[in-house]
Amino acid sequence: MARRNPRLVYCSISGFGQTGPYRNRVALDPVIQAISGSMSVTGEPEGEPMKLGVPVADIIAGMFAAYSVVSALHVVKRDGRGQYIDLSLQDGMLAVLGTRMGEPLQAGVSPQRLGNENPLRVPAGTFRTADGAWLEFMVLGEHNWPPFCRAMGRTAWIDDPRFRTMALRVQHRTQINKLVAARFKEHRAEYWARRLEAERIPYGVVNDYRQALADPQVAHRGLVRELRHPTSGPIRVVGPPWIMSESTAPMAPPANLGQHTSEVLRAWLGMAPGEIERVISKSDGTADERR
Repeated sequence: MARRNPRLVYCSISGFGQTGPYRNRVALDPVIQAISGSMSVTGEPEGEPMKLGVPVADIIAGMFAAYSVVSALHVVKRDGRGQYIDLSLQDGMLAVLGTRMGEPLQAGVSPQRLGNENPLRVPAGTFRTADGAWLEFMVLGEHNWPPFCRAMGRTAWIDDPRFRTMALRVQHRTQINKLVAARFKEHRAEYWARRLEAERIPYGVVNDYRQALADPQVAHRGLVRELRHPTSGPIRVVGPPWIMSESTAPMAPPANLGQHTSEVLRAWLGMAPGEIERVISKSDGTADERR
């Protein structure tokens, strides 16, 4: 294809890339979560490694593909030539493991599972409220500690010699977590949400997917869109997660299989109608669907 159109940018996404000892191995998202190390830090300390509940490795690879393609298109503008991009799910997942990757990179130490707690910040995590809801919060730094204690109605904790600094709170993690857990169970999530928000403590009630989509902030920003699919009719989809000041990202329904094959072969590769017909017919016999 590059011979026909030297400005073409082609991105290949695979589990492990096109070179190296794993190039022929089959991979899926859970496999990449395992081999990247992300499962080793997900789950309870005494439990088994856990994968995330979303196909994060697949999604990240798609995002990196978009970034790399856009970068390559800028090179086309500058130099007039396209290129081939080799992207692996394994590389993409390792690239987003975050600050805890500093432990093995710089100190040769592998981080351990902490459940929903934070290794450096206490109190932080997921706690159950009186109505059975779960609430996630974090005392990010020393500036959050007095406001958090006020929100909890426990100002005596501020100067408690066990909890005065973050280092002390990390040291006495078990004790303070027991106190916080008992306190949260005294009131409903709505009560704690008001108090934490009033003191500007980062928090969030744990939603399921339906609750997350119905969130008033999501509705305000217009993230969920309705489109008309040619075969499925009206469908709801999640739109672009950004708002631009001068333009709006257009949206179209997902294409049917092969819907744009003829258009791509004609416009991008300059194929004649007869040649297009032969290519499509050889692929899987669905030429009529792909015109």
